Amino acid sequence: MIRSNSIVILQDTREKTPWNLLRFDGIKASSIQWKVTTKICALNVGDYSLLDAPGIAIERKSLQDLVSTLANIDNRRRFAQECLKRSLDREINLTVIVEGLISDILAGHYHGNMHPHSILMTCHLWTQRYGIPFVWCQNRKWAEEYAFMLLRIYQQKWNERKLGSVTKANFNKVMKGKPCK
Repeated sequence: MIRSNSIVILQDTREKTPWNLLRFDGIKASSIQWKVTTKICALNVGDYSLLDAPGIAIERKSLQDLVSTLANIDNRRRFAQECLKRSLDREINLTVIVEGLISDILAGHYHGNMHPHSILMTCHLWTQRYGIPFVWCQNRKWAEEYAFMLLRIYQQKWNERKLGSVTKANFNKVMKGKPCK
């Protein structure tokens, strides 16, 4: 018997090249058929979150965007303050999904002067220090697949009441307080 579940994915208003997560509408996974909708909102952390579980955030990074974030001191500081510190404080469960592979970094398939080892060591140290996983996907399509799988699992666990309750404090840490479209 196939059950039905809804998932409302929040997408940040600043997301310039959003994933097409609506393509997963109607997908069947783990004996559940998923009804997918998206809402565009101003998020404090990450590019994607869930309406029902706002303590969850996904940061989408193209390979070039990741390198640019790490190479520019202002961007790096903003990212550290906005995302990494909140994850360390366990206010937000953040995952960074990179549209590219470690081998792309090592081969220098990016623009900029930052050494590949510096890029990878920064990601490694941030994972250790802040507990944020960096998930390296071969391409954008696979990054979308991974992101939806992750959001679907969080939604399913939320529906099973395994993630706890949403507090107003956690909701406000992800949302900027403006209504979604």
